[in-house]
Amino acid sequence: MGEAEENMASVLAVLKTFRKEHADASKETKATLSRVEVTLKEVVERTTILEQQMADTHQRVSDTEDQLQRHERAIRYMLQREAKLSTKCEDLESRARRNNLRVYGIREGEEKNDMIHFITGMIRTALKLPDNLDLGVERAHRSLTMKPKDTEPPRSIIVRFWDYRVKEKILQAAWKSGGIVYQDKKVFFDQDYTAEVQKKLQMQRLVTFEFLSNGSQSGTITGELRNKIWGSS
Repeated sequence: MGEAEENMASVLAVLKTFRKEHADASKETKATLSRVEVTLKEVVERTTILEQQMADTHQRVSDTEDQLQRHERAIRYMLQREAKLSTKCEDLESRARRNNLRVYGIREGEEKNDMIHFITGMIRTALKLPDNLDLGVERAHRSLTMKPKDTEPPRSIIVRFWDYRVKEKILQAAWKSGGIVYQDKKVFFDQDYTAEVQKKLQMQRLVTFEFLSNGSQSGTITGELRNKIWGSS
């Protein structure tokens, strides 16, 4: 009996130890599950916050895209308006210059202090116009730029006539004369073009020179120039 009791006591001791270990493991498991639940709760809360932030971000992006589209439409409209206004201003400026012509090559100071008297006499003399032709010069002045140095080309003279038909007669006579010389200097007459037209004419001269240098025919040059330069306005 003594041995059996010892075996029973040993078994009970093992069971007691096992029960204690089981209880400790169960307690540890519950603590771990509790920590996992807390962590999961924090993850869920953070995920919810991130989802809300993403939704807010998407909404802001959508609002920004809508605003950008409105701005683009407004900019396109303003650019179209600006182009139309520029065209109108260019047309008005061209009409305002209708009675003007420019004279190139007159040395600075030739006019003394009376530009109208000087330019009237120069035109009559250079073009051999009849004395009974009333030129009707309204005003005349040098182009409004800085006075050049003695080694630089003189400024052009802008002449405005009361009647554009007189201006056209003088211009045609100058072009048909085959060349005008005043005070041993070549003098040229031309229309008083706007800055935009002068820029396009300069482009045309450059492109024409390029076409001719490449051996293109004149007809081809004219068509291509019209599309490349004047058609872009």
